[in-house]
Parts: sequence; structure tokens; C-alpha cells
Amino acid sequence: MKRIVNGVTYNTATSTRVAESRWELEDDLQNFGTLYQTRGGAFFVDVEITRNQWNEAERIAEAKVTHEFVPMSPEDAHKWMLEGEVEIFRNPFDDPPEATAETEAGATIYIRVPASLKQGVDEAARAANLSNNVWAMRCLEKCLDAKKAEPAPEKIKRRV
Repeated sequence: MKRIVNGVTYNTATSTRVAESRWELEDDLQNFGTLYQTRGGAFFVDVEITRNQWNEAERIAEAKVTHEFVPMSPEDAHKWMLEGEVEIFRNPFDDPPEATAETEAGATIYIRVPASLKQGVDEAARAANLSNNVWAMRCLEKCLDAKKAEPAPEKIKRRV
């Protein structure tokens, strides 16, 4: 779809789809927005508005869909991506901070391993398309989960 807004052309066919979001403003009004970035780097949102309108001739309510193109600055586009529930396809901005429930930031563990073990970690992480850190973290999580699942060792009473 191609539109001219304030003397500038915006074309969904030649732009990159960045993100999508759906929201409701009123009971009979649903919006679906798609954020695009043009080849020149400009941002715009194609807002698809669906309204129920009464068709008196047919005596039924019909959904009417319209499109509105909203040009955005990079700052406004980034803000749009961070508000509400947005599905991101390609993020041209820095990622927002990751959600956390911990009161402290991550901790560091230093371990010494033989070079052959380090090489195995490098290969396994690369095969899993993960960083070494994330791959090792997942391994540690699995070990802790397995430890929790093990039955508690029986206590042996000694006679004195």
C-alpha cells in the first residue's frame, strides 16, 4: 500500500516491517498497527482501523476497514515499540532492559577448565547458536534441576 503524507511517499511494499501491535480504543473500534522503516531510514505506522458501521439498506452491522499512515521520528518509533504488547520482527534500536525479578544484577563465576573442555564448550555453544555464557548457564540450570529431582540420601545412624 502506498500513501503520500505531507508531500512524502510511504510505501509498505518497499519498506521493512519492523513490528506489529493490536489495541482497542472503544467497544466498536479495533486498531492494528504495523511499524515500517523505509529504505531511507524513515519510520511510519500503518494503522488499520476496523469500525462496525450500520448498513441501513441491508439492516446489518458491517465491519469497515480503513488505513491511516502516521509518520514517526526514530524516537517516537522506538517509544511505540516499547508501549503495550508489540511483536517485534526486526529491531533497529537497542534492546530494552531484560525483565528481572532479582534484586541484584547477575553474579559471576570463574572456573578453570582444561583446554579440551573449553573447546568442547565452544563447539557445543556454537552448534546451539548460543554464547558460551548462555550455554554454560543452561547447563548449570539443568544440573541444579536434576539435583532437586534426586531422592534425598538416606541418613545412616552410627552407634557409638
